[in-house]
Amino acid sequence: MEFGQLPELVNSLMVKRDFQEAEKLLLTARSKAESAGDTQTLQYVLTQLVGLCHISEPPDWAKAEALSHERERLFPSAFSKLQTAMILHHGIHNYAGAIPKLEAAVAQGKVERDDKTVYTSLCLLGQARLEVGRDEEALAVLSELEEMVARRGRDWFPGGGSGTSARTQARDSPGFDFIFGLSRSRLQKEA
Repeated sequence: MEFGQLPELVNSLMVKRDFQEAEKLLLTARSKAESAGDTQTLQYVLTQLVGLCHISEPPDWAKAEALSHERERLFPSAFSKLQTAMILHHGIHNYAGAIPKLEAAVAQGKVERDDKTVYTSLCLLGQARLEVGRDEEALAVLSELEEMVARRGRDWFPGGGSGTSARTQARDSPGFDFIFGLSRSRLQKEA
């Protein structure tokens, strides 16, 4: 099977809720990508495997975390760190574990000049710090976010300056599905 067919076939299996077959297909593609040194396909496959863990019933957050750590090692970036932190924060609710990962995503994002990843990481970092009772540190994050918005204006992040809220526009964007694979809400719409 060619890679070009893989996304359509995997999505079709996920919509049908045939998670075992989708996983088999992805694991086969992963093996082929690793053998061929095809990093683009490997990154896609790991992202889809993480997404599959997310939409499985029940979600397999431990497996999603392990796959995300692997993806982060193979493709080190601020965004990869953020993806792992999102699993810790939103999936596992391990806020204490998400904090150092989010701090690292912020630091690396600043070096990479990836403002969107920095902004999102800071938002989650503030929430995580509140969850573990580090209120003063959460306030410091809020100040950093305010400085960032003041410095860059509202138009640099999704939804800024438009009639639609930034959160709604970001949630409905293809990037949201990229972070978590195929979302449950999208599955329900397509089923």
